[in-house]
Amino acid sequence: MKIQHWSLFPLLATSMIVSITHPADAESTNSSEKTFFCQANGTTPTTLAKASNGEDIPIFNWNKEVFPPGANLQAICDNVSEKLDNYLASENLSAVSFKTARMDYIPAICVTDAEKNCNLVLLTLDPVEEPIEAANLVLDSILNPQLKVKKALSSDRGVQSNLYTVSIWDLLGF
Repeated sequence: MKIQHWSLFPLLATSMIVSITHPADAESTNSSEKTFFCQANGTTPTTLAKASNGEDIPIFNWNKEVFPPGANLQAICDNVSEKLDNYLASENLSAVSFKTARMDYIPAICVTDAEKNCNLVLLTLDPVEEPIEAANLVLDSILNPQLKVKKALSSDRGVQSNLYTVSIWDLLGF
């Protein structure tokens, strides 16, 4: 399914501004030192996890189809990869969930270790009338299909957010 640019442009235009807090850090991360890092495969930057056996496992594919023309996908990928790496280094987690959330009508994609909490905001989008639905669409488009095995719906005030639980231990091969 191809997502129309025009329908997501207002939704995602702010994501390039809000989610990239350190423009100087927009360079690719050295994969040998990080668990999560960004690598460009052709024209699509991908957030990868380095497994214990050295295999690179895709987490997010930053497809240009879901972002407005001119979006700096490499910078978004680098920023999200760094956030994930720092989060994993500071938390003792066996599993995390990638969750969509609404933060004052702003759609967000975050990491959580519980169904209701948003522990780490990975990406925010432009405010829209239906923020959860917009965030669900983006998360479903960028998350590696192999990580969508444990999908759940989290309900907050009658609105259902997508929640994908990923075993860090299984993912990284520990």
